[in-house]
Amino acid sequence: MQQIEKQYEEFVTEFGKKLGKVDVSFALQTMYLQRKIPDSLPKVELQVCYKPSTDLEQKRVELDNYFACISTTYFRKQNGAPDCENTLGVECLTDLDTVYKISQDSDIISIHGKATLGSY
Repeated sequence: MQQIEKQYEEFVTEFGKKLGKVDVSFALQTMYLQRKIPDSLPKVELQVCYKPSTDLEQKRVELDNYFACISTTYFRKQNGAPDCENTLGVECLTDLDTVYKISQDSDIISIHGKATLGSY
């Protein structure tokens, strides 16, 4: 069992390096749903942490228009997310690839969240 745990830790470490700003646990959860039901997109609820000087209203509009997400601003810490006072809550039906594209914004510090089966 120790060998399996070691391999898992190595996998998570390498996977995290490739994801950059996207939380590994969230990414694994999303990938699992994408593979379990390949014809449907998972519903993701993200906590996107931005640098302190970021205009959240502008970011909200960009996410809503470009990625077809619904965004709201809030300032409370979410489970598993780092302390971040400049956070945008985002909901959409999307895949991990799109979340990774969102994370490429230079104003983003990190992305945490959860993925569930969308309502169909």
